[in-house]
Amino acid sequence: MAEQRKNPRVDSLNLVTFTSFDDEGVILSNAYSRTLNLSKEGMLIEMRQAPAINTLILISLGIGEKIIQVQGKIARVETQPDNLLQVGISFINVNPYYQKVLHDYLRAKEEIKE
Repeated sequence: MAEQRKNPRVDSLNLVTFTSFDDEGVILSNAYSRTLNLSKEGMLIEMRQAPAINTLILISLGIGEKIIQVQGKIARVETQPDNLLQVGISFINVNPYYQKVLHDYLRAKEEIKE
């Protein structure tokens, strides 16, 4: 399958917590996980139970020594051979300050790889 992403993903293990909401804004669940990779537009996390696709979530993501908060939407869920789930999340409505923190972090990670 051809690569569909506009932005490259950077392998990165980060702590992430999130709250999922229904269409009326009622809290469905709170969970924590770790990232497998990040980009400017989303992330892939690993977890045991995942919200349904298209569920809106509020994310707190540890980036270096900062914690950023972004809104996201569950884009895909795939079961792995070890029965963990890989959950793709698309970021939406990212605050410009948090966008810069994320951009700087990703750029630094890319420079380290080179």
